[in-house]
Amino acid sequence: MRLFIGIELSEEIKGAFVNYQNILKKDGSKGNYSRKENLHLTLFFIGEVSVDELFLWERILTDTAKQNTAFALEFKGVDSFVRNKRHIVYAEVKKQKNLLFLWETLLKEIRKRGINPQVSDYTPHITLVREAEFIRSFDQIKKGFPELKLTSVVNDIILFESTRVDGVLTYVPLKRAKLNS
Repeated sequence: MRLFIGIELSEEIKGAFVNYQNILKKDGSKGNYSRKENLHLTLFFIGEVSVDELFLWERILTDTAKQNTAFALEFKGVDSFVRNKRHIVYAEVKKQKNLLFLWETLLKEIRKRGINPQVSDYTPHITLVREAEFIRSFDQIKKGFPELKLTSVVNDIILFESTRVDGVLTYVPLKRAKLNS
């Protein structure tokens, strides 16, 4: 099983990000566009684990949630970076105190179980397009984007499985853990 822990986005937020994707498509930009259903904020990528390890990750999820309270997620804008000569287009998430505390708590719970993740810094973002190719510069395209003034309340965190269903990449929620109110 290929797993990660993340935050699900509301339909309204996903719709706004699809709007940015549509602007890129109309501009002739090619790439691997994230499906609306798969838009999320990753907190920690776990990778391949056996079914026997599932309970461990469910416990980490639950113990992390117990130590955190619900909060509002804020988005800063849409940008891109280059990896292997290809662009990744993403929505920037504001690095706010509650989000960083959630991430740090998650790492602490992972380390308590004897797992030492290789992480340096958390850069919260939502991937919109992988391997993007633009007809004109991204900076020019970006000027046509509407201002991103969105917030979303985070009430829970989720353990997802990344799998293929009928050949389509799908993120299946396996366990949801409520944050404190």
